[in-house]
Amino acid sequence: MPTSQTVETHYLLKGAPEPNRDSPRPEEGLDDGQGGRRVFICRSCGNRITSAAAAMAVNGKHKHTFFNPHGYVFELGCFSSAPGTIRVGPASPEFTWFSGHTWQTLVCGRCNIHIGWHYQADSGSGFYGLILPQVAEVDEDGA
Repeated sequence: MPTSQTVETHYLLKGAPEPNRDSPRPEEGLDDGQGGRRVFICRSCGNRITSAAAAMAVNGKHKHTFFNPHGYVFELGCFSSAPGTIRVGPASPEFTWFSGHTWQTLVCGRCNIHIGWHYQADSGSGFYGLILPQVAEVDEDGA
């Protein structure tokens, strides 16, 4: 899928249902849990996606670079939560970048642009792989 195309447009073109418009779109109250105010926002619309404190290591590192079967390269950052996103479509084990995990597409909760994937382990644990060029780390007040 071209990066300039939103997931919403992709799903409409493919005849699949649109992202759930009734899903909550949390934009307030993100906190790094340590009194800090760094957050990650959607570069497209400014929606708050997650707090900086939610950054985590998976397989020993926070940042990962992968390419999909169509040759698109993605730089991901791993996060324990991403309340500013909406999961779209069914989970899939196909072409997973993290062994033992299924993946599900994530879109921004405000503008519906493709922002990453949610990964779910067979054990029940999960994490969010956010496309780093799609998000920006800023002070909570936007500075």
